[in-house]
Amino acid sequence: MRSAILRARSRCSGSGRRDGAALAAQQTLRQDEAASVKRKTDRRRLANEFQTAVGQIVDSVSAAAVELAAAAGSLNVNAYTTRDLSFSATSAVRASFRQRSVGGLRLRGTRRVGRRDQSPGP
Repeated sequence: MRSAILRARSRCSGSGRRDGAALAAQQTLRQDEAASVKRKTDRRRLANEFQTAVGQIVDSVSAAAVELAAAAGSLNVNAYTTRDLSFSATSAVRASFRQRSVGGLRLRGTRRVGRRDQSPGP
């Protein structure tokens, strides 16, 4: 009888050990599942934050590109205006130079004619 009691005790203690191991495994499984859910949540949060940051950068670059295009257009208009004014100034200088040249020729021609008139005759 004593051996039967010892066998029953060993079965109970073995059974208890198995139940304890099963409980520990279940607890570990629950912890793993909870950690997995937390990791998924953290990844989603991180992805959303990243998407928001990238969206802000894209908006900033887009706004800067629009401003740069406007500045380039303004510079282009200024360049054409400067070119036109330069051509006008060059034309005015040339016209002034021609006028002075023609005026100088007239003046010289008048002096020559005057000298011929004043020169003693033969």
